[in-house]
Amino acid sequence: MKYIIIIIAFVASYAVATGQNAKTDNKPIETGFVFIDGKYIEPPYTIEYKDDTIYINKVGVLKYKRATYYKERIYDHDPGIPPGLNKETKLEDILSFKEPITGKLYFDLASGYFYSHFEYEEAQTKFHDYLRSFSNVKNLSYIKGMLTLESYYGEVKTYADFGEMREFNSHWGPGGSGLPSIDIGENHFKVSIDKYKQLLITQ
Repeated sequence: MKYIIIIIAFVASYAVATGQNAKTDNKPIETGFVFIDGKYIEPPYTIEYKDDTIYINKVGVLKYKRATYYKERIYDHDPGIPPGLNKETKLEDILSFKEPITGKLYFDLASGYFYSHFEYEEAQTKFHDYLRSFSNVKNLSYIKGMLTLESYYGEVKTYADFGEMREFNSHWGPGGSGLPSIDIGENHFKVSIDKYKQLLITQ
């Protein structure tokens, strides 16, 4: 079975360590199919990390910034469902709805609340249930670190879980350890590469 990756290039709230040297997974991947912002990317696929950005075949797909694991991500209550959602709302629009008082994304506020107030497994379940409650989400599944959303609009999109909220929860959830060390970025680079490999390599 071959996986298809559909990647929307957006700025993700992941933390990385400082350092601008390129890091490349040197072994090309021949299997799978990659579409980035609707454009088909020809194999073989190489994955590179440079200037806080992950590239597939020299095309940037994820840019990291220092925010995810820090205390500012904590939110003190459930922000509720974004107003204006309906069955015709596209999945990509979920990432654009902002809470009017804070000006922050509902998606970020909700994850910041659940993962700072509950143990990891319970927080993950509550966050998935939160997404399921969106009127445009027809179905949600989570299998082996892959979150798949199906909308009433007819879209199906799969998002790789890079483990950033598990890390956040370990620092800022119940009994968390507080501010993390600055070397966590290297670990999440490796996790990200492994996730893309899982999607690309024939199973």
